[in-house]
Amino acid sequence: MPRVISGGLFVCPGSGEHRERVLDDYELIFVRSGELSMLEDGRELTVGRGSALLLWPGRTHRGLAPYPPDLSFYWVHFVVPDRGGRSSPAGAAPCETVAVPQRVTVTHPEQLVASFDRLLHALASDEERGLEASLVLSLVLVDLNRAAATVDEGADLAHRRSVVRRIDEYIASNLHERISTRDIARGLGYNADYLSRVYHAGAGETITDGIHRRRIAEARLLLTQTTRTVEQIAYASGYSDPGYFRRVFRRYTGWSPKGFRDLYYRAKINTL
Repeated sequence: MPRVISGGLFVCPGSGEHRERVLDDYELIFVRSGELSMLEDGRELTVGRGSALLLWPGRTHRGLAPYPPDLSFYWVHFVVPDRGGRSSPAGAAPCETVAVPQRVTVTHPEQLVASFDRLLHALASDEERGLEASLVLSLVLVDLNRAAATVDEGADLAHRRSVVRRIDEYIASNLHERISTRDIARGLGYNADYLSRVYHAGAGETITDGIHRRRIAEARLLLTQTTRTVEQIAYASGYSDPGYFRRVFRRYTGWSPKGFRDLYYRAKINTL
């Protein structure tokens, strides 16, 4: 269960800008009115009324623009202890106990407003009520997870397609590196479980399959357009183990790399 450290309600005083800082814990922001624009390690994060933003520890955050005069938002700092009771380290994947993407928009924001009001009341009433605040935050995270699942199930097809496209672009740009679903999630600012669900729903395959499919396509091109050895092509396609590359290639094409190359050249000779 997440443990609440502190929380409050920010109401714009008429001027100012979110200062630059690196957090030691998670910060959940829920915008009650206006629009908040942030930069996290140089990446723009903008949320409006009824939207939540999860800022990760170990990353540099600052405001992108001065506060708009109508801005107000709830904020909660918390940690997620592991099974041994230790707090989540800086840079770890957020909320591993509840799959929450970094940005979520809810359909009925008034329900979360009531939850945050209760959370702040628990913090202000008695130091012993920190447990109640943590329980309320757990419910808030569950509500955000449900809101994200609703989007995942088809309420926002354009968003799903955009996420799939960004994943494919990330794979293409890092094809020759060792990449995993967690690496992609960290690079794009999403929870890995959430990203896996969206990609599977939008692309009809797992992210791992997407990585292999793109790498095998690269290998097929190199097999037919170059004279490199199978081992060289394995490394060039992002595989550090040529034996594993051969197994994956056969799984996706039905041929060994050498058999595929021989077939291509026999077909080419027959068409001359």
